[in-house]
Amino acid sequence: MNSNVAAERNVDEDLLKNTRISDHFPSTKAPPLWFSKRFLVTLLLFVSSVNKNSLSGKISIAIVEMTSSKEINRDNQTITQPPEYDWDSKTIGLIVSSPSIGYLCICVGGILSTRFGGSVTYGISMAMSGILSLLGPASLYVHLYVFVANRVLSGLFEGFASASTSEIFARWAPVQERSRLTSYGTSGTHVGIALTYPICGYLIKKWGWTAPFYVEGAVSFIWSLLWLIFIKNDPSKDKRISKRELDYIQQGTGNVRRRHVTSQFRNIFISPVFWALCIGKMAYSWVFTILLICLPFYVKDTTHRPTEEVGLLSSIPNMVSIAMIPIAGTFIDYWQNHSKLEITQIHKILMGIGFVVGSLLLVTVALISNFTVSMVCFILIKIVGSLNGVIVQVIVLYMAPNNSSIIAGLSAFWYRVSTVLTRTTLGYMTPNHSVQEWNQFFILSAIILFLSAIIFTLYGSSKPQPWSSIPTSNDEDQNPSIENKD
Repeated sequence: MNSNVAAERNVDEDLLKNTRISDHFPSTKAPPLWFSKRFLVTLLLFVSSVNKNSLSGKISIAIVEMTSSKEINRDNQTITQPPEYDWDSKTIGLIVSSPSIGYLCICVGGILSTRFGGSVTYGISMAMSGILSLLGPASLYVHLYVFVANRVLSGLFEGFASASTSEIFARWAPVQERSRLTSYGTSGTHVGIALTYPICGYLIKKWGWTAPFYVEGAVSFIWSLLWLIFIKNDPSKDKRISKRELDYIQQGTGNVRRRHVTSQFRNIFISPVFWALCIGKMAYSWVFTILLICLPFYVKDTTHRPTEEVGLLSSIPNMVSIAMIPIAGTFIDYWQNHSKLEITQIHKILMGIGFVVGSLLLVTVALISNFTVSMVCFILIKIVGSLNGVIVQVIVLYMAPNNSSIIAGLSAFWYRVSTVLTRTTLGYMTPNHSVQEWNQFFILSAIILFLSAIIFTLYGSSKPQPWSSIPTSNDEDQNPSIENKD
């Protein structure tokens, strides 16, 4: 390997070695974020994450319409029309959960984006997701299992897109703005959660259950064309970016180089830092699942309110995330840019605050057993949990700057496993749906968060790991299986 690559390695490791960020840029004035190319990248990712959530979530409301009987008036008589599809609960469960099967291959998306570039992988994945959505109704008309296969492939490409996000931000988000841009781009997920049900409900009421498949599929496909036209894998390949912004991005990313390092998986899997990240993601996923999926059941079991009130009350904590995730990202960047603490120290402090405070709030819910107090605690959990949400997304850009998408994909696999574990554990612990059973579940959740805080504090790190470093010529001589792909 030539001396230029070795020099770039030194730039990367010096830039991210966890000293005060502003020390690296004492006289650098950032180009305005608004109307910049890096903001366009972030804005398009925000729009995509809104639609991506709708692509995966529309079936939950469409299937209600597909399996419900209808009452129609004909000749002054009310006639009950049978459902279009008379599926049992097992079939419905298979259809709803089938994308998770494809999503488990998310680590493949990380490998693809490292090999071919994050922007290309993301754009093609979203295009395929759009095409599959457009073909969804037709696949169901062919056969149920063709429709299930369509859903599995949708989850597969959604996973590819999610993994490649880290590769995109590794190249487009300078270290001074990394948490902020990442939180802005990924906060669309929470907006999508809030908008999916009302938008899909309106489309179904207006044009039938097939409408969300066609509308959201078309939006995804058109978006992907715009993305592939205007967004490049690397800022240096973009002819529309200003020289000032290009210099700023390259200085702030340390000229990260894409590496396809086939020999490093063993080192990754035996790394305590990697497993600390996975445990942090699993803990965050556990709380996220409680407040997104399990909360409506808790409200129903403890208050016995009407369904419409259950939906409204359950949405309140999740609505908080729409504002808090970008605020948390901005706060983290500000602290990193102005603090004398190392980046790892800041991340450990904030992860500890999010998990420990969340643990104490869950214990409060279990001990007091008052619905109003519980709702306040859930909202506070969302507020402090936004710190965890940003850090588990952005930390891979620091610890693995040259193959961040692979680490994001591998850790996201365990994120999804935690989602399944949370649902399963809740089902086993609340067979009678009693308040006492829910309180036991919250105590267990509090213990999980507290232990996760300890593990991440002991083993977590934002420092670039050896298995992510650009190899020197000596490394190549000792390990010729390392492949370098620009």
